[in-house]
Amino acid sequence: MEDIKKNIELSVRRYSDVISAVIKEIERKMRICLVGGTVRDFILGEVDVCDFDFVVEGDVISVGRELFRKLRGKNLKYSEYFGTLSFEFQGGLRIDLARARKEIYPIPGKHPKVTFVDNIEQDLGRRDFTINSIAVEISGDIKKGDFSLKIIDPFGGIEDILKRKIRVLHRNSIADDPTRILRAVRFSKKLNLEIAQETIESLELAKKIGAFHNVQGDRFFSELKLGAYDTSFFDFILELDRLSVLFSIRPELPLSSDMKKKLEAVKNLDNADDRIALFISIYYTRSFPDRFQKIVEYFKVSKKILKSAYNFIELEN
Repeated sequence: MEDIKKNIELSVRRYSDVISAVIKEIERKMRICLVGGTVRDFILGEVDVCDFDFVVEGDVISVGRELFRKLRGKNLKYSEYFGTLSFEFQGGLRIDLARARKEIYPIPGKHPKVTFVDNIEQDLGRRDFTINSIAVEISGDIKKGDFSLKIIDPFGGIEDILKRKIRVLHRNSIADDPTRILRAVRFSKKLNLEIAQETIESLELAKKIGAFHNVQGDRFFSELKLGAYDTSFFDFILELDRLSVLFSIRPELPLSSDMKKKLEAVKNLDNADDRIALFISIYYTRSFPDRFQKIVEYFKVSKKILKSAYNFIELEN
């Protein structure tokens, strides 16, 4: 545990400007913790952290807007329903604030019913994987390096990080939100982690009860686009195919051997939009043009990406 604390302390010192700015502004009004992917990456010793996730016990919209103004942020986004607010800060760094909440999924795959609980410990129980269900409360003067940490880890996330396992918190996790399996695969390829058997079992349950059919296509596409930012995008897509996730999303999506060969070209692309456009383009064939159109409409592909996809199609033909 001391090594874990040391990794977190080093990362807090490295990013003291941004972390101090957020906590100093908000802690006077309500409890705040670092949480989620930020804590996970600090523990793993990731050196290039761009997204800073915080959970607070109170109305995040009002304090978030004030923080946005004081930090001269840009690209402000917020959701009153989910109690979330985010903006960019200091050359591309991103601040994400979330009000502590519980979620109940009356219909698997649909958006949850949200209840604000203003209790950080309870909030951790709604998250996707144990490795993302760790919070860190910081006390003291971060800027001066005189601070202490309290690690909150009710689900064994640190142990799973050390074992390099991606484990769901409960059996219904993927059924509640099938997009979680895309995140699991992305994390496994990007961070060299193993998807735990409990997560695979949760995936199989989601398939069995038809939870994938209740998810809007653009939500899946958002996760695919996030995968395209990583150099492991090719392996990411192949693993989704191997796990029959592509088939579960749409029966037109499984990859033929020829499509896999075409997709290999993403290894030579550096731009995320180009990678996702090439992925979309491999579904076009002259003999089955309707398949391509159905996929584009289902994912709600933007005009910009669609234009790039057609460019790849023209090069291929």
